[in-house]
Amino acid sequence: MLVMYGGDSQQGGKGDDAALLAALAAAAMQQEQKPKYSKYLEGLLPLILLLILGGFLAVRMGIIPAHLPGFTKAYDVLILTDDPEAREIKELQSVLQTGSGGYLQITTIPYTTELDPEFPVSADQLGNYDIVILYQIRDKILTLSQRDELSIYLRGGGKLIIVRDSGTCYPASELLSGATVTQPICTGWGGGIRYDLGEYIPVRCVSADGGACKTTTIHNVRIRFLDPRSELTPNPGNPYYPSKDGRISRVTVLQNVRPAGMGRAVAKFQVMSGDKVVDTYYAIIAAEGFLGYKVVFLNYDPYQFPHILYKIIQWMG
Repeated sequence: MLVMYGGDSQQGGKGDDAALLAALAAAAMQQEQKPKYSKYLEGLLPLILLLILGGFLAVRMGIIPAHLPGFTKAYDVLILTDDPEAREIKELQSVLQTGSGGYLQITTIPYTTELDPEFPVSADQLGNYDIVILYQIRDKILTLSQRDELSIYLRGGGKLIIVRDSGTCYPASELLSGATVTQPICTGWGGGIRYDLGEYIPVRCVSADGGACKTTTIHNVRIRFLDPRSELTPNPGNPYYPSKDGRISRVTVLQNVRPAGMGRAVAKFQVMSGDKVVDTYYAIIAAEGFLGYKVVFLNYDPYQFPHILYKIIQWMG
């Protein structure tokens, strides 16, 4: 009986050993399979993070619109003007809001007041808006602190449209690098955005002897005639304003140029009738910085031609 008991014990021990070996084998297989899945997940995680970061930067730089079709969120637009109660500002606000079907929510704020000559809003507050429109009048020059607030807003990825007085011109009577010009020559803003809001310094120096500039000439006028060496050309039929009847249906960004270390390009806005181009207008675009801020210098009066401003807002969004 003892032998038989011992035999049974040996058989039981062998069974336990077999079960233990099977469990160890299963655990080993799991250990072999686990690193494979972990390796795949570890490889995908950086890719997912890169895709998220790339999508964020693409939106900030304007490559992908922040408000895609089908989204119902309103687009907040701030108009900085010297007189928010002016009839043309009120009508412009109404036309933009009505024409967009409520997609644009327009707010108007004076950029100067009698009690406070500085900005009534800070750069942080400007950042609450998707686009800021500076409705600039020739005799209403921004202070240095106001320009700094806009500059901080832009460096944070802001989008700015400057209308009315938005360019730099040389009078026809001035000498340009030793040569007399027969008509005003206009470029975009010279120098850097930071200190050029309101007072426009020409990109090229005005010098009678063709040498380096001895004095800086500041101009504050509209873009009317353009440097023939630049990407912009005036509308031959009407170099000042586009037609009221046209509706812009095509936007093209032309070749980038980089004077004075600042990225600039030209947007070409075309009025189409079927496949035929009826008219063409231009605006200067500046983009600079890691976050890809945008500035559009629009030389058309938005009150008279709100459809152009609306199209630019769509393009910038």
